[in-house]
Amino acid sequence: MTRDVLTLPLWTVLVLPFAKILSTSLSIGSGGSGGIFGPGMVIGGMLGASFWRLAYGVFPEMPPDPAPVVIIGMMALFGGIAHAPLAVMLMVAEMTGNLSLLAPAMVAVAISTALVGDRTIYHSQLRSRADSPAHRVRFSFPLLSSLLVRDAMTAPPEVPTAGANGVRLDAEQPLDTALDILVSVGSTSAPVLEDGHVVGQLQVRDIMSTYKANLERSVRRARSLSPESTLFEARLDARSPLIGRTLRDAGFPRDTLVVSITRDSETLFPRAATCLAAGDRLVIMADRESEPVLRRFLEAADGAR
Repeated sequence: MTRDVLTLPLWTVLVLPFAKILSTSLSIGSGGSGGIFGPGMVIGGMLGASFWRLAYGVFPEMPPDPAPVVIIGMMALFGGIAHAPLAVMLMVAEMTGNLSLLAPAMVAVAISTALVGDRTIYHSQLRSRADSPAHRVRFSFPLLSSLLVRDAMTAPPEVPTAGANGVRLDAEQPLDTALDILVSVGSTSAPVLEDGHVVGQLQVRDIMSTYKANLERSVRRARSLSPESTLFEARLDARSPLIGRTLRDAGFPRDTLVVSITRDSETLFPRAATCLAAGDRLVIMADRESEPVLRRFLEAADGAR
């Protein structure tokens, strides 16, 4: 971080980052005790020093000593590979004692994060809490987007063919979409159509009451299981005998709960009439007594794994 880096041969400065990568790989990969944060800071700092060494004397805007570039290199490298850009930018202010490097660090970290993409140095790191088994139940309870208009509509004796603002809803629309439509036109209700025929009416209060009822029912179902319940995940492929069956007819063991079904990156709220399809990822809860039965059931389904 001082001008003494100029006294080192250029090849040494350029080789040191790669030598550190190799030594860290051998240490961590062999099970040796050591972290990744420290080596990540060193590798990033060495890359910054290499950049300063190459650019010093070439670009007049380069600082007189490598310290700012070294610090920005640390933040850019570790912020990208650890998927922690905001944390490392806050560290800039802590390490330097001022905010003068925050702006260039933001640019460097943003570029690093974009280049790294979805890859991360932590191979077990998940995309979000919703993908974590510890949080899957919490994020898999029914949301407004997983309920349909037909789940909340009512069917009064006489239903107008159009609402006060000419709004008409489809029975298969998600409730969040229907709510957006009603709010955008300033209406509290609208008729519901299916195949061109009026089959009911939807009001804002019906949306909220249906959502609360489904949420409370799911919470009660989850709480009915033992505190020692286990979370299972099974993926169905085209060979599974469960394909084409509804949850009602699938024959899941007693005292098990299908928490969610992920299909084409969309989380579905499981109902008895929900039909299983190839590629579905099921999250299932079971207590200790029903766990062996559930395991045998999933093993019997040839395509479930």
